[in-house]
Amino acid sequence: MKSKTAAVHADPTLDALAALVQTLRTLHLATGGQRPWLGLDLTMAQFKSVLMLVFTGGLTSRGLADQLRVGPSAVTQLVDRLVDQKLATRQPDESDRRVIWIRPTGKAKSLQDDLMQTSRPLLEEVLQGLAPNELATVRRALTLLVDRAQTVLAAHRPTSARGN
Repeated sequence: MKSKTAAVHADPTLDALAALVQTLRTLHLATGGQRPWLGLDLTMAQFKSVLMLVFTGGLTSRGLADQLRVGPSAVTQLVDRLVDQKLATRQPDESDRRVIWIRPTGKAKSLQDDLMQTSRPLLEEVLQGLAPNELATVRRALTLLVDRAQTVLAAHRPTSARGN
C-alpha cells in the first residue's frame, strides 16, 4: 500500500500546478523579467525568515530556529537585524511570557507583496489568451485552492498566531 505522501507526489493535478509555476518562471526570465529580490540588502537567512514570518503570520523564536534549522542564538542575532530593519517585531506570548513571538511588520508584508507583483504582467499576458469560459474555470479553481490553503494554514498555526 502506498503512503499518502507518495500518492500526493504522483498526483497529476499537483504535477500540472508545478509545471505551470515552472513555465511562468521560465517565461518571466526569458522575457527579461525583473528580479527585485537581487537588490535586497538581506542575507539568505534573513530573506527566508521574512517570507516565513509573512506566510505564517509569525513564529516563536524556537519555531523560527526549527524552520531555519539553526540554533536559538543564531535566531536571536538574525531577528535583531530584522527588527533593526523594521521587518519584524518581538511580542511576548499573552499566555506565557517566556515565549516570544516574532511577527512580520507592515514593511515585511509590503516587501513580500512587491516581490509577488513582479510576475503580474506576465500572468496577465498568459490569461489574455484564454476564452471567457476558460477564465471562469481558472478563477473557480484558484478560488478553491486559496480557500483550501487558508483552511490548512489555519489548522497548522499555533493558537496564538491565528489572530494575526
